[in-house]
Amino acid sequence: MIGLSVLLSLLVLFLFIGQRRGLTERLEALARRVEVLEARERAALQPSSVEPVTKEVTPVAEEAAVAAPSAPIPASQLPPAVPPPPRQSLEEIVMRRWAVWLGGIALALGAVFLVKYSIEQGWFGPTVRVSAGILLGLVLWALGEWARQRDQPLAPAAVPTELVPPALAAAGSVALFASLYAAHALYDLIGPLAALALLALVGVLTVAQSLLHGVLMAWLGIGGIYVVPALVTTPHPSVAGLLAYVGIATAGSTALLRWRAWPWLGALALAGATLWAIAAIIAASAVELLWPLGLYLLALPLLFLLVADGVGDAVFGVRAITAWLMAGIAAFLLWVLIEIEHYGATALIFAAVLAALYAGLAWRHAGFDRLVWIGALLESATIAGWEFGADAFSREERLHLLMLPPTGAVGTYISVATLTGAAFGIGGFALMERAPNPARWAIVSAAAPLLILVAVYWRLEQFAVSLPWAALALGLAVLALLAVERLAPRMEQAGPRLALAAYAVAMTAAVSLALTMSLRLGWLSVALALELPALGWLQQRIPARALRTIAGIVAAAVLVRLLLNPAIADYAFDSRPILNGLLYLFGVPAAAFGVAAWLFRRERVDLPVLLLEGGAIALALALITLEIRHLVHGSLAPGGRYELIEQGLQSTAWLAIAAALQRRSFGIEPALREQAWRLIAMIAGIHVVVVSVLLSNPLLVARSVGDLPILDALLLAYALPAVLALAIAAALGEGFEAIARAVAIGGLALFLLYLVLETRHWFQGPVLAHGEPESAEWYAYSLVSLAYGAVLLGLGMALDRPWLRVAGLVIGALVAVKVFLFDMAALSGLYRAASFLGLGASLIGFAYLYQRLAGRPAQVGPTSDLS
Repeated sequence: MIGLSVLLSLLVLFLFIGQRRGLTERLEALARRVEVLEARERAALQPSSVEPVTKEVTPVAEEAAVAAPSAPIPASQLPPAVPPPPRQSLEEIVMRRWAVWLGGIALALGAVFLVKYSIEQGWFGPTVRVSAGILLGLVLWALGEWARQRDQPLAPAAVPTELVPPALAAAGSVALFASLYAAHALYDLIGPLAALALLALVGVLTVAQSLLHGVLMAWLGIGGIYVVPALVTTPHPSVAGLLAYVGIATAGSTALLRWRAWPWLGALALAGATLWAIAAIIAASAVELLWPLGLYLLALPLLFLLVADGVGDAVFGVRAITAWLMAGIAAFLLWVLIEIEHYGATALIFAAVLAALYAGLAWRHAGFDRLVWIGALLESATIAGWEFGADAFSREERLHLLMLPPTGAVGTYISVATLTGAAFGIGGFALMERAPNPARWAIVSAAAPLLILVAVYWRLEQFAVSLPWAALALGLAVLALLAVERLAPRMEQAGPRLALAAYAVAMTAAVSLALTMSLRLGWLSVALALELPALGWLQQRIPARALRTIAGIVAAAVLVRLLLNPAIADYAFDSRPILNGLLYLFGVPAAAFGVAAWLFRRERVDLPVLLLEGGAIALALALITLEIRHLVHGSLAPGGRYELIEQGLQSTAWLAIAAALQRRSFGIEPALREQAWRLIAMIAGIHVVVVSVLLSNPLLVARSVGDLPILDALLLAYALPAVLALAIAAALGEGFEAIARAVAIGGLALFLLYLVLETRHWFQGPVLAHGEPESAEWYAYSLVSLAYGAVLLGLGMALDRPWLRVAGLVIGALVAVKVFLFDMAALSGLYRAASFLGLGASLIGFAYLYQRLAGRPAQVGPTSDLS
C-alpha cells in the first residue's frame, strides 16, 4: 500500500518537475525587466546636476519649445543595464538539477522496493501499512507547506509559482486517498460511512490547499470528492445519501469557483453533479428517487446561479456559462423524472416550483432574466408529453403521444394547462412593465400561451379540424392585440418597441394557428406563409430587427415543410389539372414570400430578404414541377414512370423559368436572380443531356413518342429545350462569350437530334428503337440535315452572325461525311444517285450563296460574341 502511494506521489511530482525549468526561466526574465524599470524610474526622479538657466521666454518661443522634441537623456544619467545571467553549462545543469531529481527518484524507488519486500516477507500487517501511508501523506503535506513558507512567502490571494511545494502537497493527497481507500476496500479496516467521511475530508482539505498551492490541488480535491462515491461500496446504498453528498460537494466546488474562476473547475463540477444525478436515475427505483432527486434538482441550479451573480460575468464568463448549462440540465432531468413518475402530482409540483424559481431568479437578477424561458419550455414540454391515467396506454411503446386520451381523463389536464398558460401570459405582461429588459418578459408572455395551446390541441385533437380550438386561438390573438394597443404609445423607446414586436408576432401567429385549426393540416404551411406579409407590414410600423429575424425563421420552417417533406406525395389533391390543391399549397406561399420580400426590402436588403426572395423562386419552381407531375399522372403518388413527355415538359418549364429570370428582374436582388437562373438552367441542361438524351433516348429505349408526327414527345423533349437554350445564349452579355457559344452549340446540336428523331418517327412510327432504315429514310436524313444547315447558313449571312454560318457549314460537312461513308454502301439505285447529286448541288449552292451574300471568307475560328 505504501509502495502504491509513493508511486502515485512520484507521478504527480514528475508532472510538476517537467514544467519547473520553463517557469523558472520566465520568472528570471520577468525579474530582470522589473529591475530595469525600477532603475529607470529612480533616474527620472533624481534632480539634474546642471543649474537651470533662467531667461524670459516669449509666447512664440514657448510654443516652439513645446512643439520641439525633448532632448535625449544623457548616457551618464541612464541606469546601468542589467546583464543577463550567465547561461548554465551542461555540467551545472547536470549537477544542480538532474542529479538532485535522479537522486530523489532513486531514493523513492529504493523506499518502494524496501516496502514491497517487507510486505512480501510479512513484516507489516494491514494496519501498519495503512498507517504508514497516512503518515506519509501527512508528512508530505507538512513538507509542502514548509517548502512554501521557506521558499516563497505568499499573500492570501496569491498563487505560488514554485513547483516543489504543490508537488509535495499533491503527492500527500494522493497518498492519503490511496491509503484510506485501501483501508476500506482492501483490508476492511473502516466501514463505508467512515470511509466516505474521511475521503471527503481529504478532498475538502486538498481543495482548501489549492488556494495556496494552485490548480493541481483543486483538480485532485474536486476530482477526488466526486470519485469517492464510486470507490466506497455499501450493502445498503441510499439515493438520498448519495445526492446529499454530491450536493455538498457541488456546493464546495461552486464556492471555490467563485474564489477562482478556473474554466475547468466549472466543467468538473457540472459534470460531477450531472453524472451522479443520471446514475441515480438509472440505478434507483421510482419510489426512492422522487423526493431526493426532486430536491436535488431544485437546489442544484441555485448553487451555480448564486455563484455567478455579482461577480461581473452574469452574461459571459465561466461562472455564467456553467450556471446556464446547469439550469438547462436541471430542467431536462426534472422532465425525465416526471416521465419516470408517470406525471404524478409530486413530480408535477417539482416542475412548477422549478419554473417559479427560475421566474423569481429572472426577476431578481436582470442578467439571468432568460431563465424564465427555460421554465416556460419545461412546462410546455410537460403538457405536451402528459400521460392520461396509469393504464390508458402502453408505456413500453410510448404510444400515448399518438392516441386520443380517454374522455374522463382530460379535466385535470386542461386545468393545469390553462393555469400554466395564464401564469406565464399574465405574469409576464405584469412584470414586463418594471423589468430592465421588457422584451424578454414579453416574449415569454406572448409565446408560452401559444406553445401550450398547440400542445393541448395536439394531444386532445391530434391536429384534427376543430372550430372551438380555432376560436381559442383567435382569443389569444385578441389578447395579443390588446397588449399591442397598450404598448403602442411607447413605441419610440427601444425596450417597449421590442416588446410590442413580440406581441404583434404572437397576434399573427395566433391567427395563422386559427386558420390551421379551421382547415386541413395542409393549411399549416399556408398559414405560416401568410404570416410573412403580416410581419413585413408590422415591420413598416414597428422598426424592430427582431421582426426580420422571426420572418427568416418562419420562412425557413415553411420551406422545410414544403420542399423537404416527402409526405406531400400522400396528400389527397384534386384530380383536376392545374386547379387543384397544389395551387394553394405552393402558390399561396410563393406569393406570400414575394410580398413579404417586397415589404422587407423597402428598408434594406439583408439575409431574411434574400431568403424570402429565394424561397419565392423555389416555391414557384416546385409548384410548376409538381403540377406537371400531377398533369401527367393524375396524382403525386410514387411509382409512375418518368416518360419522355414528362421529361420534356419539365425541361421546357425549367428553361422557360430560367429565361424569364434572365430577362426580367421581378424585383429580385440582381445577384440572387443571376445565381438563380443560372442554377435552374444548369439543372435543366443536365436533365436534358443525362435523362432525355442518354437514358431515355427513343433510339435506345423502346417507348412510344406519340402517334402524330411533330406534335409528339420529341417536340417537348428536344425541340423546345433547344430553342430556349438558344434564347438564353443570345441574351448572355459581355464577358460570357465562351459560355454563350457552348450553350448555343448545345442548342443547335439538340435541335439537329430532334430533326433526326422526327424523321425516324415519320418513317418508323411511334416506337423508334426497332426497324431497319430503308433507302428513303437514309436519304431523308441527308436531305433534312442539309436543309437545316442551309437555314443556319442563310440566317448567319442575313443577320451577320458568324457563329450561325459556322454551324451551317459544320452540319454540311457532317452530311458530306455521312453521304460518302454510309450512303455509298446503304443506298442503291436512284436513291444513291440522288444522294450524291443532292449533296453536290447543295455544296455548290452553299458556296455560291456564301460568296455572293457574305462577300468574304467564312470565319471558321472563334467569334467574339453571339450578337
